[in-house]
Amino acid sequence: MKRHSSRNLLLACLIVTSALWACFSANAGAEAAITCDPATGQVIITSGRLELKVDTQPGLNANSLRDTRTGRVYADSDYIWPGGKFPALIGAPEIIRRENGNQVVIFRGRLGEMMIAQEFTLPAQQPDVLWEEITISNPGQTLLDTSQFACGFAKKHTPAADEAAQKAESRFSAVPFRKDTVTRRLCDYSMTDLFTLDVEQITFENSRGFPHTGSRNDSWGSEGWVWYQNGNSLLIIKYNNEAMEWSLLKPLKQAEPVLRLAGAGLWRVGDPEAAAALEPGETFRFGMTHLEIVEGEWRESYSAFRRFMEDQGNRTPKGFNPPVHWNELYDNQFFGNIAASVQDPNVWPAMARQYYRIEDMRIEAAKAAELGCELFYMDPGWDTACCSTVWDTERLGTVQDFIKMIQTDYGIQYIGLWTPLAEGPPSFVEPDKYTKDALRRDENGKIIDYFYNWGPPEHQKTRPLLCSGSPAYLDVKVKHFLELAQNGVKFFLIDGTQFSGPCCDPSHGHRIPYTRHEHVMGYFKMIQEIKRQYPDVLIEIHDLMAGPCSFRYVPTYFLYTKPFAHDALWAFEYMWDPMANLMSGESIALYYLNLAYSVPFYLHINLKTDNANALVFWWNASTIRYLGVGGKHPDENIWQAHKNAMQTYLRLKPFFTRGEFFGLDEMIHVHTLPKKNAAVINCFNLAENPETKTFTVELSQVGLSPQSQYEIRGAAASRRQGDTLEISATLEGKDAAVIEVIPVS
Repeated sequence: MKRHSSRNLLLACLIVTSALWACFSANAGAEAAITCDPATGQVIITSGRLELKVDTQPGLNANSLRDTRTGRVYADSDYIWPGGKFPALIGAPEIIRRENGNQVVIFRGRLGEMMIAQEFTLPAQQPDVLWEEITISNPGQTLLDTSQFACGFAKKHTPAADEAAQKAESRFSAVPFRKDTVTRRLCDYSMTDLFTLDVEQITFENSRGFPHTGSRNDSWGSEGWVWYQNGNSLLIIKYNNEAMEWSLLKPLKQAEPVLRLAGAGLWRVGDPEAAAALEPGETFRFGMTHLEIVEGEWRESYSAFRRFMEDQGNRTPKGFNPPVHWNELYDNQFFGNIAASVQDPNVWPAMARQYYRIEDMRIEAAKAAELGCELFYMDPGWDTACCSTVWDTERLGTVQDFIKMIQTDYGIQYIGLWTPLAEGPPSFVEPDKYTKDALRRDENGKIIDYFYNWGPPEHQKTRPLLCSGSPAYLDVKVKHFLELAQNGVKFFLIDGTQFSGPCCDPSHGHRIPYTRHEHVMGYFKMIQEIKRQYPDVLIEIHDLMAGPCSFRYVPTYFLYTKPFAHDALWAFEYMWDPMANLMSGESIALYYLNLAYSVPFYLHINLKTDNANALVFWWNASTIRYLGVGGKHPDENIWQAHKNAMQTYLRLKPFFTRGEFFGLDEMIHVHTLPKKNAAVINCFNLAENPETKTFTVELSQVGLSPQSQYEIRGAAASRRQGDTLEISATLEGKDAAVIEVIPVS
């Protein structure tokens, strides 16, 4: 893995300047300032209401962070550095005004064998915002173990005396997964919760099914945290688009308990990996921590989180208009017959010849056309063997002829394919698909095997494991993708992305052992090559560490803003029984994900689990910007309901694919197109009994103009008063309503 090195920085840090540094200041008005007291060496950094005090004697110690308007204190104890000591300051703090107007102060110091740089930025035009960045360097001549490095602000904690006191405490809500995607747990904790709950157990529960957990879960980790109380919040975001990193909260149960926050550190199984050890002369720069005071609590802070991510480029692409998919999997007998031993080479070809023929695809294409789908998506079965990514011309004809048939006979313009990068976890392969150069080897050069125990006993056997970083594997995969794209395939669903595990084969050209970061970047570079040559091809990727599961390892935003990146992310495994996912509360996580991100997520859903009110259809249409469906319901009345719903969806499609998402609550979603000054509201009733929902919409809060008049369609009643719309919608049990807010010229 490429490290971030800078010997020039190390040399500069080693130049010891005068200990008597002069008073300095940088001031762009009352909202942002950096000042110091030359006698004490204390530096005060002010960004609107956010005030940070940094002591420099006897060492670097950012020990006070507060909101000057409300008086809320976010840090009130010594900054936490490894070993409980402060870095000894080297030279005077450096103040910089960048061309973009940002003011920066950089403190450099030495902590044992390590060089430290702590940088604070006052971003121009962003009052109440402060950025912190940490850089560590190795000035020595030997490898420096930094795997336990962690630092951050410290907030004293007084344990709550009783339940009432705990309820009065400030709270921490995870972003974007306030509702966990696996356990349905509400990830919203009091300060006392952080100190008393078993974080390791909770993290394990939330990530069950993912095999690479367990060693770094001693902190609460998330892409961001909302620290809220009494209508006021501190939003904490960790942003690193070069290495996997998270915002950490670490309860330190010492004589005087403190919570460590912001700063930097490793999490999960030791990411970011490049920060775990530094070669001589090597440097690692952790990602930025964004600190922002927000008026409001978790909901308003989620909006601020989304604004931040969109400012970085993590947003729905302009004009995003993905085709609606029909997935043949749910009705085609192929998958059901090979599911128990899906990767078995003795089963796959025979079942494919029986159930995955061109006549079978015609049956599914007719359903897709009847429903109104725009792309025919082919799940397992289209290729010569499981995960071969080689189109089976013997059964299906050529790709070009198949596309022509779909277009001419069914009016469907595109096809898309399931294109897994590896076979089932943990990435085993059939030896005849790749040369032995593609396989994982241990430190003794022996091929690493895995005992495959799925299916009947006669199909269980030992198989070699794939190294996802081997050129012998990657080159073959890229070649197959490019051939498919050249022949007209519009969409690739990239599954099988799970980390293939350590490998010690030096001929592969990766680090020894192979790293998680290399795995993620290797697969991402594959995607970039496809998009570079075929930019109009749409690509969805599953989590690049966890693969096909409902647990997310890689930060949601990671790599999305890079050139030739993927178009959408996987919306978890809510595809098999989406009604059960909805009724159990699992897929409620998608609501919170939409509040935090406008990055597109993709999912196909089984309509055979739906009801006559098209509840499943509309829930996923409302929470997924890139929608796929499949499975013709045996009840013709429900099938007709789906056809009606699809007609409505296609008419209103821009609202769902690229509209701004606003959540009034978990069951009321607003999709706004500001340029059209119009919106669509989805209301849901998950209860068995009918319900009339009456709610208010503040027009200016959902991107609509208070100066305009609106026609309301699809509601039982509506009333306008100033900036507020009051809407009533009558819903049956397990029902969904679609309400249109249309400007009147």
